[in-house]
Amino acid sequence: MLVGADGWFAGIGNIVPRHAVRLWQLCQAGDLPAARELWYALLPLVNMTSIKPMFGRPDERPDFNQIFKAGLEMLGRRAGQCRRPLLPLTDEDSDYLAGLLETLGVTVETA
Repeated sequence: MLVGADGWFAGIGNIVPRHAVRLWQLCQAGDLPAARELWYALLPLVNMTSIKPMFGRPDERPDFNQIFKAGLEMLGRRAGQCRRPLLPLTDEDSDYLAGLLETLGVTVETA
């Protein structure tokens, strides 16, 4: 957006929509220091949904659907589990995701 893009197509907007909208607003207003600060706060979540070293490809995260569904469930939005052959997130990844959301100030529901 800082180089003239008209928008941003990212799945994390489903989990943290207010943050995604705020980033857009800051960029549109030209408040680049605040936009950069928010982007760096969001970056660990973006990275979780897109980067996972596996199968020798450090640039690929094939479980992004599970991440989005788990994130929505953590926020109290019914998303359900992915259908087979996709598997749920590991407990480790679920805990990491919950920690990222809490770091962003998002209230996470506990089971």
